[in-house]
Formats: sequence, structure tokens, C-alpha cells
Amino acid sequence: MKRSIVKFINRLYYLGWATVVVGGILFINKVEASIIVTSIGGGLLVLFYLLSFIFSEPQEEVDWSLVYPELAGVEKDEGENKTNNTK
Repeated sequence: MKRSIVKFINRLYYLGWATVVVGGILFINKVEASIIVTSIGGGLLVLFYLLSFIFSEPQEEVDWSLVYPELAGVEKDEGENKTNNTK
């Protein structure tokens, strides 16, 4: 994702959280519009999370053998066969 789009979505997150916080403050002060403001903020957060999930690029697979050298020779099929044969 482009860096400018990521910055924009992050700002939208802050807008959603700020709306939820304002709704919470209004709820504490017993203002009738608190439910509406909190619902709008929550809806915005759900929308922004869905948009970021849809448009995010998959991350690269981490090479754990760099951290744990003993994993360098292990393949997925070998590990599955070992667990199935120990019955």
C-alpha cells in the first residue's frame, strides 16, 4: 500500500477513536446523544478496519531459520509425518 494511503487510514482511525471517546464522555455526563455519537464512532472504526483489511498487501513470510538455525533443515511434511506415526 502506498505510504500516503497508510497515513490517511491511520488518521481515519484516530477520527473513529476520538468519536468513540467523545461519545463515552457524553455518556458519563448523561447526554442523550451519547449513544448516537458512540455508534457513529464504532461504525467508523469497523469501516476503517475493513478497508485496511481489504486493501492491505500480504506481508512477506519470515525466515525463522535465521533466528533458530535448527529449523533450517526441517520441512513441513517431515513434521506432520512424525506426529502421525507416534500413535
